[in-house]
Amino acid sequence: MSNSQQHPGDVYSHRRANLAALKLRYPAQFVGPMISCSWPNGWHLLVAEACAHAAHHRARWDQIKEKLGGLTLHVMPIDDGEDVQLAAWLTKIESRSLQTCSLCGAEGARLHDIGGWLLTACRSCVPLIAAHRSLPRVVR
Repeated sequence: MSNSQQHPGDVYSHRRANLAALKLRYPAQFVGPMISCSWPNGWHLLVAEACAHAAHHRARWDQIKEKLGGLTLHVMPIDDGEDVQLAAWLTKIESRSLQTCSLCGAEGARLHDIGGWLLTACRSCVPLIAAHRSLPRVVR
């Protein structure tokens, strides 16, 4: 499958566009070295919400990623006094990711083992994701 053809089960097909959109809207949050900055398509609204909240705390991202089926958000706040409040908010968003489909963003999703990869998905998207994951790695 060429880059111009995206598989409907590729949860990361909009990775670059999603990151570019948030960098444009919140440039101060995406400066300096980042460990990881990639999230599934279905969680983009959750990440955008996290960015909007982090903007009030003048924080910058250290890491945004999927890990063990859930969203992981790490920021480096400028004001240490706001760490606890910001961390609590981000924890809520991470928890919501465990009920949000990583492909389509539908609520009510649950954790699935798809070819050895833990991922939160709705019932409708599991077959699409499984079909994409079954492709040879060089094709994905």
